[in-house]
Amino acid sequence: LGDNLGVSQIHSGLGTIMNEKGEHISALKHHFKSVEFSEKVQDRLGIVQSYINIGVSYRELGKLHEARFFLNKGLGLAMDINAAYEADIIKSILMEL
Repeated sequence: LGDNLGVSQIHSGLGTIMNEKGEHISALKHHFKSVEFSEKVQDRLGIVQSYINIGVSYRELGKLHEARFFLNKGLGLAMDINAAYEADIIKSILMEL
């Protein structure tokens, strides 16, 4: 395809759908693919959003250590790029864990 940003967004959308259907393992696969393609185009906001989604998927699987790991990774990156909205979302999720 050559459109790494578009592929990243497709995987993100598919991951979100899988999460909503309760298929969290499949969701994780798509969200990790989204990170991979976002990294290729240096879409740091996309990476933050994927880390949020990965954290949520792990939370739903009851894997709280993994959830915290990716949420904290996302929080650090969100703060680096001044993504205040995403940082607030992550902080809110972390408080629930």
